Amino acid sequence: MKIPLLRTFGKRRKIRDSGSVGIVAVQVGSVRWLVLSGFQGEMIGPNAPKWNNLDRDENAQLIKSNPRRRVYRLEHNQRVLYVKYYYAVSIRDRLKWYLRRSPGRVEFENLNYARRQAVPAAKPVGWGLGHVNGRMAGMLITESLGEVVSLEDVLWRLGPVDPGLLKIKLA
Repeated sequence: MKIPLLRTFGKRRKIRDSGSVGIVAVQVGSVRWLVLSGFQGEMIGPNAPKWNNLDRDENAQLIKSNPRRRVYRLEHNQRVLYVKYYYAVSIRDRLKWYLRRSPGRVEFENLNYARRQAVPAAKPVGWGLGHVNGRMAGMLITESLGEVVSLEDVLWRLGPVDPGLLKIKLA
């Protein structure tokens, strides 16, 4: 299998095979995506989401936002996807991405590894790197797990815990 090369800030790097079924490189506008085979058709075409501007996509909902990251929930082709945009906001961020890997790529590889080890985790669909709205960005797309309950909700359902049970005995 020929491993594609990705240009990151002028430096060419080999993309390691993350052990998934197959990875396909797709160029969408200024963003180079690496997606699991079978998903490349959803990345491009007239019905594809507006990857460079999900704020204007009627199927996308902003979940959380800060200067370094934005997370969207996107309903597309009867699937619920989560799209994370990681922004390099400083020279330090750009340098870290240049010397290491983008956060989207790291999370994509970690999720693939977790799924190979039979750990229940979100299904990584793809990751990308490029310019979005004039800013350097790394992206990650994951498929929803479906109906899940957060750990916080589970803990609050248990009710108050006796503080005596939480004390640690130091011998």
